[in-house]
Amino acid sequence: MGQYNEAVRAYDNAINKSPKYASVWNNRGIALAALNKYEEALKCFDKAKEMNPFLKEAFYNKGLLLFELGLYEDAIEAFDKAVEVYENVLNIYEKLIETSYENIRKKPDGKPIVARTLEAINNIDPKILEAISAYDKVVERNRSIPNMTLAKYWFSKGITLSEIGLYDKATKAYDKAIELYPTFFLSFIGKGKAFADSCQDTKALEIYLSLIDMIAHLVGLNTQSLMALEPENRSNEFRIPPEFSLVLNCIGELYNQLELYDQAVGYLRKATSWNPRLATAWENLGIAFIGLRKYENATKIFDKALESDPSLASAYYYKCITIMKADKIREPKGCFEPTFRVLKLEVLNFSL
Repeated sequence: MGQYNEAVRAYDNAINKSPKYASVWNNRGIALAALNKYEEALKCFDKAKEMNPFLKEAFYNKGLLLFELGLYEDAIEAFDKAVEVYENVLNIYEKLIETSYENIRKKPDGKPIVARTLEAINNIDPKILEAISAYDKVVERNRSIPNMTLAKYWFSKGITLSEIGLYDKATKAYDKAIELYPTFFLSFIGKGKAFADSCQDTKALEIYLSLIDMIAHLVGLNTQSLMALEPENRSNEFRIPPEFSLVLNCIGELYNQLELYDQAVGYLRKATSWNPRLATAWENLGIAFIGLRKYENATKIFDKALESDPSLASAYYYKCITIMKADKIREPKGCFEPTFRVLKLEVLNFSL
């Protein structure tokens, strides 16, 4: 925590010298959020927006914090504003870039007209300024810039909409993120989970399997070869993205929900082999073993989940359930205490 307190003091000094510097207010908010000073952090993000209505990061960071606090409707509003601001900046960019090449050439003050105009918008995305300064490259790229940032905002909105049960709207938000950045694989996973959570299991499985196909194509393998590949046997030419283990985990979780535990075990074992630190995959594997009535195996697996993430309260719970089922007793003494302790910490951490 010491580095965050030090950061806050540094930002305070910067604000004393230049109180209208929006990025400093935004960064101060991030540091305060890390110190669990959520109300002050929200005020900083609002101050940053006041100083610079084009600072999309302030809207986005406010949305993330509101999401963590459980204020989902307010978070969605913040994410919407972030998208709106970013799109407005892109519109400005597109209009300015239509200026003739002659007008973009350097003027007596040494700066292109477009660059001077964009610099008037304080703290604008530096990638846009880079694109302007390399105009020829922009033209070669059909006058476009990467949409990853905007896709991230739509993805965050999708997560928030899912959290409050608006799954149809969530899938549309994920579709927008995918349209903007087709290789942002987390959007596919989010969309699949939205389908799964709304009991559209077939659609969820289709999304997950299509993502595995995409990953296989990306690394130059067919799907069957990718699924047969083991982490220790892969060559350096195959750079498997981390989303591979995540989608395997999602498929395993879906099969658990469908009570197809044997199929779940296959996918979840592969997920944990590709990412041994993925605690939720270990937890889902333990749940599959409960379904198969292999309680001793399940207990060991939940220990693996907790080794990877000691704060995973649900793993304590499922471990207790396993012990009770195995020993045919109501409640092992003291088994739920870590669960309550972790849950209490989570409530304290997210209270205003």
